[in-house]
Amino acid sequence: MRKFSLAMISLISLSAFSFECPQYEAQVFATVLESSSTTGNREFNCQYKIEINRHDAHFICPLGTNEIEKNLVFDSRSNGECLSDGESFSGYLVKDGLGIIFID
Repeated sequence: MRKFSLAMISLISLSAFSFECPQYEAQVFATVLESSSTTGNREFNCQYKIEINRHDAHFICPLGTNEIEKNLVFDSRSNGECLSDGESFSGYLVKDGLGIIFID
């Protein structure tokens, strides 16, 4: 019975980590290195290069620091004003199925 229980726990653990993540996530505290407005993009009106100060990745579908810092991060500000160079922010970053990283 003990071997059966151990086998079931192993199987459940493996199946929890064997699926494709629809998106990858991390909570960050970061500083904007470069900020610019986007034109012709209906969904996002700001894009940033950022430096991570603190990073807490999702347990099952993690978005890594290196991946965030080497790519642009997009933002949809309702007021239309982008964050400025040197400005700090905190929030959740999401990488969707298209490979776009954005502030959620």
